[in-house]
Amino acid sequence: MSRPIKWMLLVCSFFGLGTAIVTPTPAADLPPNWPWRGIVMTSAASPNEKDIEYLSSINVNAVELQLEARFSAQRDKLTPEESLSRALITADRILDACKKYQMTVIISISQIPVNPRSGLTQESPEFWENPEKREEAVVIAKMLADHFKNRGAELGAYEILNEPLIRSRNRLERPAAWPSLFASIVKEIRKHDPKRYIVVTPGPGGLAIGYRNFKPIDDQRIIYGMHMYEPMQFTHQGIYEFPLGIFYPGVASLQYWDQKALERVMWPLIEFQNKYNVLVWVGEFSAARWAKGSDQYLKDLIGLFDKHGWGWTYFMYKGWHGWSPDFDSEYSSNEDARKHYIGNNSERWNLLRDIFTKNTISGTAKQK
Repeated sequence: MSRPIKWMLLVCSFFGLGTAIVTPTPAADLPPNWPWRGIVMTSAASPNEKDIEYLSSINVNAVELQLEARFSAQRDKLTPEESLSRALITADRILDACKKYQMTVIISISQIPVNPRSGLTQESPEFWENPEKREEAVVIAKMLADHFKNRGAELGAYEILNEPLIRSRNRLERPAAWPSLFASIVKEIRKHDPKRYIVVTPGPGGLAIGYRNFKPIDDQRIIYGMHMYEPMQFTHQGIYEFPLGIFYPGVASLQYWDQKALERVMWPLIEFQNKYNVLVWVGEFSAARWAKGSDQYLKDLIGLFDKHGWGWTYFMYKGWHGWSPDFDSEYSSNEDARKHYIGNNSERWNLLRDIFTKNTISGTAKQK
């Protein structure tokens, strides 16, 4: 979820990726601190060692660091090069801190093109139809792999374009060019960093349904990703067109939602995992802090993730107030959100701290 607002529209055009793929052999070793049970943070918030120290104190074992270079370029009036350079500085700072506290970082970037004046986003049909525009993702992958190639277990994986999709005429489509682009991304990363894990999500977006008819990538160190915000009418209530007043468990989108319904919507990925014996990571999941029953929703999801042996990272740390655990559980607009800030004594933080107590940082994947 690159920005606060997510979406759920009519999904169409589901088909298997057309890359040359084979069933992978399980890697000899797991990613550091696997399964990841952590939280998402953004480079735009300038996180530092104090943040990592706190997360370590509550037993978080992994963070996804989203490099929001495009957002920073627009906000701070930077060139793309300046913004990417600043993002790398932030990433190195967080990696150094995570090394100190034996935590693992997933470096993720999805705001491509980085230049906000390009007139395109990664959802634009024109971006996916133009090979020269798409090449920017490969160039960025090369930059990241070359910069971080000597990192140790503090860097767990790279993720490039975590929600591949084309938004066109109120539809979400999986880009036809995504298989070849991802193959190029993997090839470029492997030139510089041959053993690091790489995360792939089939698309459209981060939906589990994208794993229908999907085949594993021909690489030993691939993690298969998903984002979970369904049902959107519940998780995004009070945001843009989604009305307040949806409860969990309860009815949304004309059906009853409970833990069994959540598992059903993730079933294509569950079947894919069971068939191919692959690693799965839910890079984002959340619910608006004011959504009634959101704590139960999160507990039910995490129970399912743990049941299936998946890694996960909660969205998000010090981000937009609707997702941030630093605020209370009452609805607020952007204008009056500050009145609802209560720091780490919130109901959401209490829930997350309780869940993180079950983590391990000293298991079979402990950093060396």
